[in-house]
Amino acid sequence: MPSLHGCRTSRSPYGLHRGHRLFDETGVPYEEWDGDTLAARVPGIDTGRYWPPRRLDDGAFWADASGSLGAVYTPDAGYVTDPKLAAQNLAVAAARQGAEFRFHSAVTAIESGGGRVRAVRLADGARLPCEVVVNAAGPWSGRLNALAGVGSDFTIGVRPLRQEVAHVPAPAGYQGPAVRGSSGTVMG
Repeated sequence: MPSLHGCRTSRSPYGLHRGHRLFDETGVPYEEWDGDTLAARVPGIDTGRYWPPRRLDDGAFWADASGSLGAVYTPDAGYVTDPKLAAQNLAVAAARQGAEFRFHSAVTAIESGGGRVRAVRLADGARLPCEVVVNAAGPWSGRLNALAGVGSDFTIGVRPLRQEVAHVPAPAGYQGPAVRGSSGTVMG
């Protein structure tokens, strides 16, 4: 399913957003939409910019929008709202390439050399030679990155936490994109 990624302003963030540079480098097609284009392409969406976030008991919660939001549309790159499904998709793709799986096995070390992964060590003492590690550890991925000695330069970290998530199913017959706001909210 194609997806929309919310932008904070209706002006193009091109050149300011690392993801767009990566899209360009890897050939991922995308379109930058201003607020008017977003409203025309996704009927019924509120393109208002309500910032900063406010609590419901804050009088400013009901204030009018301070501007409009644009979006980045990725027709070939979807957004998976279900982490379990995302991990399953990665597993299926990896299996097609010959990956082997060890379930219920704790990773204790990741060996590397020359800037490449060489092996994964498990708590039972097994050493699994490999050239690639796919980190689909969800909230624990930060710990796995630390074992591999990577991720210290990531601008966003992850950690296990409890968070309330609301999911509203798309209306019957909806064929439009999934919409992910800057807060991570997904609609569609």
